Amino acid sequence: MTRIRTRLRLFLAIIAVAAVIGAGYAAFLDFFLRSDLSASSFLRGALRGVILGTIVLLFEFALAQSQWGKALRRAPFLMSLTLRTLATTAALMVAIVISRLLLSARGHSLTQWLETGLPRDFAFVAFAAFVIHFVLQTRRIVGGRVLTNFLLGRYNTPVVEERIFMLIDIVGSTTIAQRLGDV
Repeated sequence: MTRIRTRLRLFLAIIAVAAVIGAGYAAFLDFFLRSDLSASSFLRGALRGVILGTIVLLFEFALAQSQWGKALRRAPFLMSLTLRTLATTAALMVAIVISRLLLSARGHSLTQWLETGLPRDFAFVAFAAFVIHFVLQTRRIVGGRVLTNFLLGRYNTPVVEERIFMLIDIVGSTTIAQRLGDV
């Protein structure tokens, strides 16, 4: 039950972050490129962010259960990161094209978007996929708590702790402990 709850919290957190990133990206584009910022910009961007975030998570969960997922878990970090980023970028670009066709294009033609918007969106999606997979893989390797503490800077100022080591049932343990001294 705890594992399901943890995955659900992670899923909801990633969806929420994807919605915020989508809303921010749409607002950025509307404000700087079109000089027309409205509430619909945020809503449309958040909706696209939720759709794209869900696609990434479903892809990640489906991949984790497959033979490819097993191979990627055993692959070196850089290779796994690159393959996951490329696959996610491809899936997201297909989703962006579909969402562009389904949601409002706000008066911009498809050819105009293919010339200017597609390269911009590709660069953004590739960067976002890289960051997402880098964080997820690093979290899987070092653990969520350690990664959070590292990002919060708790390891920048080391703390001296007193620890007791006890050697039990080892022949000559007293001499070993005396030779080690205070560690």
